[in-house]
Amino acid sequence: MNSHPFDPTALIAGLVFATAGGAILAEQAWPQLDIAAATSAAVAIMGLLLVTALVTRQMRVRSEPPAGPSSSEGT
Repeated sequence: MNSHPFDPTALIAGLVFATAGGAILAEQAWPQLDIAAATSAAVAIMGLLLVTALVTRQMRVRSEPPAGPSSSEGT
């Protein structure tokens, strides 16, 4: 399976929208929270997800075999 190239702009945009959505959902689920508490909770969760994604990506990059000529070249 070939993976697509890493796109940091899409990652940041997705994190911003997910954080905003998480803050809105947290405020709706727990009305006693103010928006600042809900936003900080959403930012903390998105931060953990970002770190997990970056560590997983880094581990995957290190474990890939070195690129060399494929066996189908030259035939």
